[in-house]
Amino acid sequence: MNIAKRLIPQWTKKVAFEAGGRDPLGLSRVSDLIKGQLLRGIVSNNNRARYYSYFCWAFWHIEQEETARRYKDFETKYRRREAVLALATLSNNSKTSMLIGVDEAKLTLIRGKERKEVDCDFRVLPSNPLGAFGQYFRGSLYELGLYTRTEDGIYHAAPGEGEALARTVHAVAQKTPYVKNRLFGEMRLSLNDLTKSQQYLTLDAIREPFAAQEREQLIEAFFKFTGRKLTEFDLSRRHTLALILHVVSEYEKHGSRAGVESINDDIVYPAYYYDTLQLSERKAVAYKCPDVLRPAHSMWKQFGLHQFFTQAMEDLLEAVLDAVGGELSGLVPEDLVTKLLGREFYASLKELTDAQCKKPADLFGALGIDNVPDEKLSLRLQKEVGLLHDLAEVSLWLGFEDKTPQNVAACAFTTLAILYGKWRGVKGDSGFVTVSRQAGQAFWMRSVFPHFDSWVMGREVTWEEVMRTVIEGFVLGQHYRIMRERRKPDSLWVHMDEGRITKEQDFQATLRTSRHENAVNIMLDLLLLKSDSEGGLSVTARGKQIVKKVLGEA
Repeated sequence: MNIAKRLIPQWTKKVAFEAGGRDPLGLSRVSDLIKGQLLRGIVSNNNRARYYSYFCWAFWHIEQEETARRYKDFETKYRRREAVLALATLSNNSKTSMLIGVDEAKLTLIRGKERKEVDCDFRVLPSNPLGAFGQYFRGSLYELGLYTRTEDGIYHAAPGEGEALARTVHAVAQKTPYVKNRLFGEMRLSLNDLTKSQQYLTLDAIREPFAAQEREQLIEAFFKFTGRKLTEFDLSRRHTLALILHVVSEYEKHGSRAGVESINDDIVYPAYYYDTLQLSERKAVAYKCPDVLRPAHSMWKQFGLHQFFTQAMEDLLEAVLDAVGGELSGLVPEDLVTKLLGREFYASLKELTDAQCKKPADLFGALGIDNVPDEKLSLRLQKEVGLLHDLAEVSLWLGFEDKTPQNVAACAFTTLAILYGKWRGVKGDSGFVTVSRQAGQAFWMRSVFPHFDSWVMGREVTWEEVMRTVIEGFVLGQHYRIMRERRKPDSLWVHMDEGRITKEQDFQATLRTSRHENAVNIMLDLLLLKSDSEGGLSVTARGKQIVKKVLGEA
């Protein structure tokens, strides 16, 4: 096996992850903390820009034209407007992307073609009476200051930005038979009226020339250059969006393209964590972040750090589950440790580090860590173990074609050792300091530093001792704590009873979404970015103006 031929992370596949669900070690907390600060108002299902403006219009239009006096009335009137948005979008372009409620809309259109009219009084998401807004956008629009809610539970476009957006959408929507003929009060809509209205009611309308003012108002909503008092979250979101645009433009300068389908692989991990642009399989150049964007860049670097820590810890959990899974009555801790530390574990460490790692201290020594790292050593390791290094965190998982509990454990320990070396001595990194303060007692890389200190210094500490500490403390102990906090003590993945460890359910380690895919899709809608036929991204003239404006703040 030629480890030097590993590619940038094939394992960072796009994952829709729900923090409250399959998160057995509680590792989403720090990820969510970072994303919540840096991309407030954009979450993992917010992929289209026009949802933000259309919902403002729906609230405003109900108030102007129908005046819902009770919440149930409002719910009905809103439901019809959102249903028409879904129907218009799908009817206008059957291949449109990221339409929420596409299944319900598709079935409704199929039935409607037979009857020459469509039902426009259905729930876009059967599980939520307020559809995409209630399920995915309510918090996002609130964070952008686009709506208010009265004591009766009825939503209204917020004075200022919300109402201005609503009026701009209405200036276009009022041209349609749907609005002009007051068809929004009907339960059914003729196919003819839908066809004549769909161009202006579709999600894709945001990219049309007639939506230029709407786009500019949405750009203001996300970047907050003027208007309401700027919060730290507004500033962080502005800088993150500008950072994405800047990285894309830097790829362009080097004759390359970041890809729509590979945002994490091209931007989040290379440019943020490694300060590098990967131009080809084995060619990379340094990425220099502008000073005004450095605070946001530093925090996103911490996001990358936590994802590598998450991957290592969850792979250790997965290794434990795989090791005990084939045993009907489970394994006692001693036997589990013995199984994980089989011959393949040591062979894998040898292949990864080119050193005999008979003890944990040998692994650290192979990485140049002979003592608790100081800042000089940590910064040197950050520089030396870069994106294209064979032991770069993004590369380690590609070294073995077949995953076994032993080689997965070896990769996990090697990754943890590298992260420890790179970050144990760091003191001045603003993002690391901020996350350290805000994460508190949450489980993350800094939580395990004291254990690693003793493993580095303890030349006689054995792998048996370390593996048992990891299984009982990092895996079982943390898992039990998280399940108790969630009041789900019986919802376990791994369980220890009467001295035996058993597998309760399957688990596969995943990376958490960075929300960058969502931000990119929104900026494509706002024509700040464009993509070519192969999905390569470039920054538009308007996008370059935005970057210049943000960088001019310094």
